[in-house]
Amino acid sequence: HWSTAIETQHSRLLKFDIACKNSKSSHSMGSEYRVLIPTESGPRPDSNVLLIEGIQRIEIGVTIGQLEFSESEHRLRVVPKSNPTSIQTHRWCYEIRLAS
Repeated sequence: HWSTAIETQHSRLLKFDIACKNSKSSHSMGSEYRVLIPTESGPRPDSNVLLIEGIQRIEIGVTIGQLEFSESEHRLRVVPKSNPTSIQTHRWCYEIRLAS
């Protein structure tokens, strides 16, 4: 069972709230994006914020879950902190903001 809510509070912010109640073990769970432009810097240790520079500066902040970033694979993932192999409700929340 999946539940997704996407909301905007103004024209520069999208909030994602995603949950999945699984009935079988899964190998992975989360939201994944390809990053085609260089990042200003990878996430700081123990940080759930990533800045991406391009035509427009983008900030991605995780409020529930964990940010995983691989510059070599050009991949950004937001994953729940719960173990995807456990049968339960998994949730992850994040915001994508166009920085001014």
